[in-house]
Amino acid sequence: MNQTLEGRGGLWYIVLWLGVVVEGLWFFVAFKLAPAPYPYQLPLLLLLWALVVLCILAFKQLPLLAFIAACINLVGCALLKSRPGGVPHPWLWFAYYHLIDVLIVIATFAIWQQWRRQQQ
Repeated sequence: MNQTLEGRGGLWYIVLWLGVVVEGLWFFVAFKLAPAPYPYQLPLLLLLWALVVLCILAFKQLPLLAFIAACINLVGCALLKSRPGGVPHPWLWFAYYHLIDVLIVIATFAIWQQWRRQQQ
């Protein structure tokens, strides 16, 4: 059973890093194709993304912080993009537009839960 947990943990780390890399690349591609409506929007989005990356790298011994950072990233990105002048999208499409953010949150949560089980 312990090997199964380790295998799942490795899979979640792969999902997490793929999500972080894809989201970082998406910022550059998306804003290159269509500039942000506000000049401070891209730096704020990149700051939220960097928060997640730093928490993943710096807090491997405490995955809860990476999960909290991922949640802050999801909420922050949604607020920055959904406000007037941002990228308009109906709530039904929320998960589609923020799929990578949602995957990062799920992966950090799964890693945190596995870490908690191993600590017990």
